[in-house]
Amino acid sequence: MITGYEERELSDRAAVSVAYYGLGTAYYETGQYTQALEALETSILMAEAAATAEPEPWQSLQWSGYLKLGNTLAALAEAGDTSRWSEALEKYHSVTARFEAGVVDVSGSIAAETYYRAGLAHEAMGDMTQAKASYEKAVNTEGVEPTIMDLSLERLQAVDGT
Repeated sequence: MITGYEERELSDRAAVSVAYYGLGTAYYETGQYTQALEALETSILMAEAAATAEPEPWQSLQWSGYLKLGNTLAALAEAGDTSRWSEALEKYHSVTARFEAGVVDVSGSIAAETYYRAGLAHEAMGDMTQAKASYEKAVNTEGVEPTIMDLSLERLQAVDGT
């Protein structure tokens, strides 16, 4: 049984998670990637803590956070810190592994975008075989958004042409 104090503590962690996710997103969108990393990592930690007692919606926020964290690492890689590609892939794979394991807290749209982003990272690292596999998974994921479908098909054609 959760006591009133524990319930309040979980509620506080959930609120902090949402606030840090929003802050991380704002930093990401303004190109402040180092600050975005810190905020998103805090958001994920708080979402994990909140999800232990109440899985929804905190697990979804947690996996969205991993996707955004991967995107932030990829942006740092694109800006010249190429060592960040492998870190981005690690974050993407943490999401797709849960999806592939049938864990219901990862939606098809998040999984499809994550496969697409992983494909971009593999492509940037010169691994066209893995890039193609990731793009194919994105296209074939139930719940894929039309934009991600189109982008994945476009990258598939480009990778097949190389």
